[in-house]
Amino acid sequence: MERKFDIIVVGAGINGKVMSLAAAHQGFSVGLIDQKKIVEDTLQKFDGRAYAIAFSSVQMLKNLDLWDKISETAQPVLNIKVSHGTLEGGPFSSNITFKNADIEESPMAQMVEDRYLRQCLSSEIKKNNLVEVIDQKQIGQIIDYNEKKQLILS
Repeated sequence: MERKFDIIVVGAGINGKVMSLAAAHQGFSVGLIDQKKIVEDTLQKFDGRAYAIAFSSVQMLKNLDLWDKISETAQPVLNIKVSHGTLEGGPFSSNITFKNADIEESPMAQMVEDRYLRQCLSSEIKKNNLVEVIDQKQIGQIIDYNEKKQLILS
């Protein structure tokens, strides 16, 4: 079966789903390909996974109308302490601390649990008629026609 897309995104993890939604937000048709079976991410039990989402990434999620769907589950990162050391010697005495009060763009980041982010992205992908999910396939061959490409999936 032949299908045409403006953009192909390979990999339906968090980044692949966000990039697919971003392209669709700009009006592009997107084929989202993953070699694994893509199951709808329903809200799972807490498993400890979470992400610190930087200020600029939160802005992107806002622009894509995604942030409001997960913001109630997020927690702000108000201070960041960076230190380094070795396993044998422990932490070195030098470190740097970033405080929320010292930064114009506040908060510096937001902590979001993996389960909420995945569920939100899956739900939005499912509703978006510009994104077509193609799972259990991988790119077997790319045929170059100058400005256009043909992908043969296997």
